[in-house]
Amino acid sequence: MPTKCCDIRAGDLRSLIYIERNTPVSDGEGGFVDAWAADPAGGAWARVRASSGAERFFAQRLTPGN
Repeated sequence: MPTKCCDIRAGDLRSLIYIERNTPVSDGEGGFVDAWAADPAGGAWARVRASSGAERFFAQRLTPGN
């Protein structure tokens, strides 16, 4: 049975992904440095699928197109 783009079942969540948050951390001398930490810490289960469209290089940049 074909599914719509937003029909997601628990069995579809097969890929463990990590989303990282940029957090400023004190450097001990009065300044801050950037640190990346997973949020949530254990990752999240997700359905990963390829999107349609084409990509091309333009002025040494990757430019998506439909």
